[in-house]
Amino acid sequence: MKDCKYSWAPIGVQLQEQHSQKQSQRQSILQAYMSCRDYIAYEIVQGSFIKELFLQFLQTKVLPLCNHYDPQNPLPNFVLIMDNILIH
Repeated sequence: MKDCKYSWAPIGVQLQEQHSQKQSQRQSILQAYMSCRDYIAYEIVQGSFIKELFLQFLQTKVLPLCNHYDPQNPLPNFVLIMDNILIH
């Protein structure tokens, strides 16, 4: 963890104390939804998702729960929509 120093004092007043604040590590979460209400898989990692972690998530947790597309016999869960959004 990074040790950040911060302090303040009103103008004209000498600083009496200095505080140390520890910053937390970044966590990322990746979720796969079956519908608007339910999710089927998730993964939480320290730091950011890299390509290998993302592909492993798809191959091991999402794709096994998806059905193959068959125009003669359409089954649910065969469409995969991906969106990369930074919310924080």
